[in-house]
Amino acid sequence: MENEIEETLTPMGVKIEEVQTELLGLFDRKNRDYGTGNISTFGELGVLVRCSDKVARLKNMLVDNRGAKPNFESLEDSWRDLAVHAMIGLLCHRKEWK
Repeated sequence: MENEIEETLTPMGVKIEEVQTELLGLFDRKNRDYGTGNISTFGELGVLVRCSDKVARLKNMLVDNRGAKPNFESLEDSWRDLAVHAMIGLLCHRKEWK
């Protein structure tokens, strides 16, 4: 069945699948380090705040300080974190975050 799904993916669908795999690895590494309690404390609203922080950082790098190199977290790091936080938020919303 997995091959059937892969055969139906568009070229961009294949790229999205690659990114999902990358993000899964990132999530698992961070989840091993931090656990789930920090998200469980504030739930969906807490994830929204974290997403808001990432969006503000992206805006700062892309619009306000165009061309400036960040000292700590790259644009790509911020996009990755935002994507992972969005998935965590969805799990919180579905009451599946434990």
